[in-house]
Parts: sequence; structure tokens; C-alpha cells
Amino acid sequence: SPMAGSPEISITVRCAASGFEWCSVRLPPQASVAELRRRISAGRPAELGAGAHGVHLFHGAALLREGSTLELSGLGDGSEVGVVRVDPLGAWREGTLRWRTVTVPQPTYYTGLRVHAVGRDRLFGFPEDAQWSVGRVKRRAGVSDFWLIGADESSADYAPEGALPDGPRFVGLRRLPLPLPEGHTVTFASFDDGILSVTVGEAGGRHALWHRFRLHATDDDLGRAHYETLVWAPRGLGDRPWVRPPSECYGGFVARESHQRKAGRLQRLMTVQDAEQTVLSEFEIEGGHVGQGVQALGQDYMLCGGEHAGEDAFYDMRLFNWRTGELIRTVNLGFDPGYVESDWDRGLLLGSSQSFYITFGNAGGDSCSVVFCTPE
Repeated sequence: SPMAGSPEISITVRCAASGFEWCSVRLPPQASVAELRRRISAGRPAELGAGAHGVHLFHGAALLREGSTLELSGLGDGSEVGVVRVDPLGAWREGTLRWRTVTVPQPTYYTGLRVHAVGRDRLFGFPEDAQWSVGRVKRRAGVSDFWLIGADESSADYAPEGALPDGPRFVGLRRLPLPLPEGHTVTFASFDDGILSVTVGEAGGRHALWHRFRLHATDDDLGRAHYETLVWAPRGLGDRPWVRPPSECYGGFVARESHQRKAGRLQRLMTVQDAEQTVLSEFEIEGGHVGQGVQALGQDYMLCGGEHAGEDAFYDMRLFNWRTGELIRTVNLGFDPGYVESDWDRGLLLGSSQSFYITFGNAGGDSCSVVFCTPE
């Protein structure tokens, strides 16, 4: 590891508004801001929420970028970092929403890639199943079927073919093959807390081999993303092969939805509770389907499926202030096919762009799409 043997520095983390000390973190100067964010999240999970995408980190007045090192950020000798809460849906209130679709040349099942938000407004994705069929054609996942898709890249160096030059921020796409022989097939893949665990079969062999890699994918330059090979240590694999924070949980808040009959009319209720299950807000919304409710949750705002949602899909979204129950805006889906099926992967990216993502397979099964909706 490039940080092996480096002297560690001590960083005090405080709430920028109150000055209250949240925690103290020790890291090498060459560690990334993204690693600092992960350590802070582990130390104060209730305040930061799933993935810590609802805060900005500052050193003095300077916003810390996830891809930078602590040393380059002015923290080489240790210092204090201020944390500022940011509602991950705050810019959705009034901002213009920009829809962008990235076509990934990866055969998949109709649900598309299984993706994980890894920070720096990027997704890490791979086929959901080790093997699947498209018509009569059977396909198997290989060591090259792993991808990084970005919604907020600083250059067009990795802009996919056909993408519009819509800077100053660009979409990015990069295939990130495993550091294994090309002929191997993937029989199992699990991604959790930055660690990719896979089993692979050798070409023509009968035995599966286990491997573990740490993904490094938060450098500002997408081209620097890479795997770090780890010593294999099997722990609870197979229990939850696809792990990601639920979008209905944020910063100690949990949103629940239910139906109840009142005055002869069926009401759809949205309830937000804190970590102690104290009800903070409860309000009724019109229409929709109970299974298409909360898509993303922030400190004040909630993104829900639209009024005409059904059991299998929704066709627009609505932004509510969950503290007051006020409907802020209706969001039309600005991409083809113009609906989101219930089993398509979706959620908020971890980063500063406040982008919402949706993934699905394309007709014919030879490619898939990743759609980003980003407020401007």
C-alpha cells in the first residue's frame, strides 16, 4: 500500500455551526478526503446518515474535494475539519433538472447493472446475476464486466460515445476489469463498504477461486481508479450479496408509508421517525401506490413516486417538504421510456451533485442504461 509506514496525523472534526466536537480521526497525510469522510461517518453515523452524502467538509473556508489527499488539502500536519449539513435534495427545490443517459455496452438482464454509489458522484456496477438468458442466448459474467459511471466529472476524457459536450461537468464511463485472467468467469460478486468479493471459475476448470479487492474510485481523475488486492477473509458472504443503504433512511431519519381508511376514504400516509422511533411528521399524499413511495430522503425533503404510480412502475416523481407535508414540485421523467419499473435500481449518488440515478437494461439485452437527474 502506498500509505504503508506513513506517520499518521490527528484531525479533529467539529460541527461548523456549533463548534461541537464530533470525533477525532487519525490517518496518513496521503489518505484521501473520501477516506476521511468514511472515518467520520463510522464515528458519527447518526449525524451523517447513510454514506454521509448530506454533509460538506471544510478546512477553514475551503471545501474539501473527495479525490484530494489530506496533505494537498492543507491537512498534512493535522488540524480541524468543519462539517456542514447539506440536505441531499435541497437543490431540487427550485433548480432546473438536467436528465442525462449513459449507454453502457454491457449485456445484462432487463433490470440492467446492479450499481453501488461509491462517492465522488460515481456508481460502481456489474451484472446482477452470474448468468442469464436473453431470448435463447445464455450469457455469463466475466472479469471485464465491471464499470464506473460518473455524473460529475471535471473533464470529457471519459465521456461515453455519443454523449453531448455539456460541460463544465461531464458524465463519464470507464470499464474497470478485475486484475485476473480474461478467460475467467465470475460466479459470485458482492460489494460492501468499498470491498468487492468475487468467486471466479478458471477457463475449463471445475473449481471456483475466491478473491477480494478494495475499490479506489474517488480520485478526481477517473483514470486513476483501481483495485487493491486483499488477503481473502470470508465473513458472512451469501447472506446479503447486494448491500446498499436504503434510500428511505437518512441521517437518523426513517420514512415509512402506510394505508388507512378514514371517513370511508383510503388514505396514503407518509410518516418520518427519528432513530428512537419518535414521529417527527405525518402527512397524507394523494394517489400513487404504497410500493412506489419514498425514493430518496433528506433532512427536510422527500422524493416520492408520482400520483399515478402503480404496482409495477411510476411515471413521475414528487418532491415534498416532509416536515410540513407541502408538495414542492412534480418532476417529469425526462428520459425514454418515461417510466421507472419497481425492480430497477435507483437512488441518490454520494457526492455533491445531488444526482438521482436509475438503471435498466435496453431492448435486445446487449447494453444497458444509467440515467442521471441532476439539479443545476
